[in-house]
Amino acid sequence: MDKEGFKAYLISTHRAENAIVTRIRHAIEVERILGRDLDEVVASDEEMYNALIRIKEIKASGKETRHAPVKNAVRRYYVFRNGVEFPHIDVYERRRQIRNNH
Repeated sequence: MDKEGFKAYLISTHRAENAIVTRIRHAIEVERILGRDLDEVVASDEEMYNALIRIKEIKASGKETRHAPVKNAVRRYYVFRNGVEFPHIDVYERRRQIRNNH
């Protein structure tokens, strides 16, 4: 993960210092949870989708709590790297199903 670049991006979006530190901490937590660099995760939409599903599963399993803030950090990192927001899971799944049916 490009921590300095991500921090600069978050600063440019007028985030409070607390929010910036928290998002970076959550991004680091995601790398630990997934065992992968966030740059790999956000490199493709399918990898991003799989990561979001995995985070939700891990957090919901009772081992960890509060998946939403962690997923939000990954989504912000996706925007930082790709310049666009990743769609909501249900929207992505519908698009994915349409692609697979054609």
